[in-house]
Amino acid sequence: EDGILGEASFALASPMPAIISEYAHGGGFWRLLPTELGGNEGDEIIPSWVIDCLLTRRLPVAREAMKASFYLIPSPGMLPLSQGKLSAPRILRIHKVVTYVSQKLCQDEEREGVPGVERVVDILCNNQVLQPQYSLATVRQYIWKKSDDLELIYRWRERLP
Repeated sequence: EDGILGEASFALASPMPAIISEYAHGGGFWRLLPTELGGNEGDEIIPSWVIDCLLTRRLPVAREAMKASFYLIPSPGMLPLSQGKLSAPRILRIHKVVTYVSQKLCQDEEREGVPGVERVVDILCNNQVLQPQYSLATVRQYIWKKSDDLELIYRWRERLP
């Protein structure tokens, strides 16, 4: 209940790899056999949150840190969405944001009397088009690089000639 982990020691019949998935690094994973550890590995090899968890025997993430706040800002010429600031789990993928924005824009255009046309939305951060597999945590750490709420710009995808 207070985040303290219980004792966890057991014998392995053969070397078993430790595989840790880390959303903050674009959904990649870390894999290492316990026999490959020398005892002096730092956070350049083992993610720092794993080290903290093992040393303090506490779960690494506070509940409130699991959410990310962000603004959806229209590019010039786009309809603004009715809701500006949003909050979602940090593991939310950009393809879900694209789906949300597309649905809202289509609803708003139908209300404005614009016929529904199948178009695709791009989401940008710091003038960079975001890949659909990126999570909000990945965007914050590697593209946004600020402690402020994320600012995600949406626009219609440019068509190739």
